[in-house]
Amino acid sequence: MDQCDEEEFPGKPSSNRGWLLLLTVFAFVIALGALAVSSVDPPGTSIHAIADYKGHTIGEVRAIAEKNLWVLDEDQVRTDLVPEGLVLMQNPSDGQGLAEGKLLSVEVSSGPLLRLTPHVPGLLLDQARMRLEVRGFEIDEVERRYSEEIADGQVLELLIGEKVTYGGLLNEPGTRVSLIVSAGPVPRVIPNLINTSLEDATKILAGLQLAVVVNEKKDFDSILPNEFVTKQTPVSGLSVARNSLVELTIAGTSPMVEVPDVSGLEADEAAEMLKKVGLVVEKFESGVGPVEETFPTTGALIDLGSPVVLKFDTGQ
Repeated sequence: MDQCDEEEFPGKPSSNRGWLLLLTVFAFVIALGALAVSSVDPPGTSIHAIADYKGHTIGEVRAIAEKNLWVLDEDQVRTDLVPEGLVLMQNPSDGQGLAEGKLLSVEVSSGPLLRLTPHVPGLLLDQARMRLEVRGFEIDEVERRYSEEIADGQVLELLIGEKVTYGGLLNEPGTRVSLIVSAGPVPRVIPNLINTSLEDATKILAGLQLAVVVNEKKDFDSILPNEFVTKQTPVSGLSVARNSLVELTIAGTSPMVEVPDVSGLEADEAAEMLKKVGLVVEKFESGVGPVEETFPTTGALIDLGSPVVLKFDTGQ
């Protein structure tokens, strides 16, 4: 009895494996049947022919999809080749049928490609204009603004609306922009430097970034102190560009010269000697013969260029 039990026991696992295999096959058949049923349109579902919708407006395709009870999926694509709002691609393609409730996918042009805004600050106006127009931007206004750093004629800023815009940003082609262009440094107003010492006048002009040149000929007739400004060009109140030249004339003290001894000389000889030392003959007093004396007298220190009177022997 014990021997029989031992012989039948090994057969039981084989029976279990058979049942397991049968159940697996049955489940697979049920799954295939469900899949087949799900892929078949429900009874009474209408199928409508798909036309070629490329080049049609998305409004037209929406109306067709609504009429045929299709689910419409729209994908917006930018392109320069097709006007905005027209269909570029479709799936499924034309010539097929599509049941109600199924998906029709289309790509629709959403307008031209966006343009990168060029970097124009620092460019001359004509260069900036060319770069913008090549990219499809339109210039509305050019405003000039003073700048101490940027040279006259170079672009300071690019504005879209009232917002400063930088290069590298994407914008619609045809976007209208404004340019702010440098008018160069703010004009300098010439100050009144008359009766100002040369040292102070130079500091004032340097502070205004104006250049100074001093007239080589000093003003010896001025009543102002030595080295004080007596004349200026341009005159005060005028507006000039930065680094413009201002010429200053300053007061000076005339050099002193000694009246030479011309006694005993003829009139023309005496006049020539006086001229050599920087003096001039003002008049000849009546008399005859050589020069007897001068006024101022011989040895006197007088201003350079001063007149000298020649006196002659009266013969008395």
